Amino acid sequence: MAIATKKTAAIALAAGLAVSGSAGTLTAPIAFAQDATAETAGAGINDSRSMSLTLHKKRLTNNEQPGDKATGQPMEGVPGEGLSGVTYRLDLIKPLETTKDWQEANQLWESSKDGGVLGLTAEQANVANGETNNDGELKFDGLAKGLYRVVETSAPAGVVPGAPFLVYVPMTNSEGTDWIYDVHAYPKNTENTVKKEVKDEWANAGDKYTYTLTTGVPAGKLTKYVVRDVLDEQLEAPKAGDVEVEGFAAGTDYNVVINGQTIEVVFTDAGLAKLQAGTNVVTTINAIVKAGVQHIANQGTLIYNNGSSDSDVEHPTDKVHSYWGSLEITKTNEGDTPLKGAEFQLVRCEQTAGSAGETTWTQLANTGAQSAYVGETKTDKFVTGDDGKVTISGIHVSDFENNSSAAVNTQLCLKETKAPAGYIASDKLTPFELKRGEVDENGKPTVAIQAAATVVNLKSPNTLPNTGGMGVVVLALAGLTIVGGGIYAARRNSKAA
Repeated sequence: MAIATKKTAAIALAAGLAVSGSAGTLTAPIAFAQDATAETAGAGINDSRSMSLTLHKKRLTNNEQPGDKATGQPMEGVPGEGLSGVTYRLDLIKPLETTKDWQEANQLWESSKDGGVLGLTAEQANVANGETNNDGELKFDGLAKGLYRVVETSAPAGVVPGAPFLVYVPMTNSEGTDWIYDVHAYPKNTENTVKKEVKDEWANAGDKYTYTLTTGVPAGKLTKYVVRDVLDEQLEAPKAGDVEVEGFAAGTDYNVVINGQTIEVVFTDAGLAKLQAGTNVVTTINAIVKAGVQHIANQGTLIYNNGSSDSDVEHPTDKVHSYWGSLEITKTNEGDTPLKGAEFQLVRCEQTAGSAGETTWTQLANTGAQSAYVGETKTDKFVTGDDGKVTISGIHVSDFENNSSAAVNTQLCLKETKAPAGYIASDKLTPFELKRGEVDENGKPTVAIQAAATVVNLKSPNTLPNTGGMGVVVLALAGLTIVGGGIYAARRNSKAA
């Protein structure tokens, strides 16, 4: 009876000796009796039994919750799918032979609860290592009694690395009535939301467009959370006012740090306290492209430290791409003679059906002239030169917008607002296609993005012909006749008076 009582007491003392950091795999308090002795430490443990730790790695979507705490025993219905390809290292923090060992192990656990798991010095580092199989499982066999640290050393792309955690082998069951020699843990990884988007439709060179970075918040004790974006040199230098984080206050929850073209949104302690695991942080950055640019690629990076490793974790986003090109306008008369001084606008337009069933182009309602560049000058008025030409650069392509070739609606047309002297301005919009064309593996166009449009003017019917020769004499004589008639009439009226 005394032996049974001693065994029960020892099991109760060691009840729940399995802990974790943010992984939430095995957690329970431990309370040691003040009069615990070396004789009771680990009482009831069968040292002849083999001992093991089996990890069941689970991948959770952003909408899935971790579920119940692990018990150390096999569990059914645990949320998430098995995640393969995760590598682990097992460190022996404290061997467990005497009551003093158990007490010291408990103190180590207490000191690590605030995220200091990796700060613990292992008595034996890397006692075992391995990789999860297709079912997300990894078993460490032949373990000695001890307090172990489980460290995730690498994870597949697209998931947040799990924080390290501590586990006792063996541990007791949840009732504290028996020992578990084959301990089962269910560490989980959430999907890593790190996404980059661009909204650039209708944005010509010199116009403002927007990058959006959506970054997930990992589990664990966050000591660092930074959203970084390096803008291309072909974009205007960024300003702090161009950056905003949805739902957080600049200067309080985060600071915007700019170094050249590099933008970093650095969360403060106050901001870190507001971040919730499983949610997303949405950062927007306004950008303006310079003149003469054809292609810009952009990529962001999430940098954080949640105690999952000794160093910061960096997750880059995919790249997004934007494209611009040039249009050469040629103005001629019906005889292909270049015409100087024709003025054009770029307008948003759409195809419509005319009264006779023909297809026409009309300007979109409530839209005005679009700006672009002629040389280094931004303007919304484009005038042909002596050669009847003008080249407009920095026009957004018409077959790729918002990093996609689907559902493109950036159709532009030429609208003639002033014809050369003696000619009639065209009353029809002239559509043109400016396509990005083929791109290489980096998204860079393989040929220059350019298009051409020719607009022909007719002579005005109210313009007198350039007769020359006798025609000029006839006109002069006709003028003298009119003048002479006027003088004769004036004299006769004077005599009559």
